[in-house]
Amino acid sequence: MKAGQRISNQTLTFHFVAGSGRFAFITPKSLGNAVRRNLVRRRGRAILSAHIETLSTLDGVLRFHPAASAQNFDEISSAIGDLVKRATP
Repeated sequence: MKAGQRISNQTLTFHFVAGSGRFAFITPKSLGNAVRRNLVRRRGRAILSAHIETLSTLDGVLRFHPAASAQNFDEISSAIGDLVKRATP
């Protein structure tokens, strides 16, 4: 990921490079307990699956910020959608 690009907003940071459409999620302990971290990860996975065709030429890592634990599904979805638009040419 050092050779790739990085974009971010208040909710998350998206590191990406050219690749084959693989993605990973980082949910730090500052998000909360394991239940909260897994909830945020599941929401991110569901939202990203809607954008998978757009991102099929990238490999990326989504790192959630502590603000994501207080946001609902729609707020996280708009944050991810914003980053996807900025990442794709």
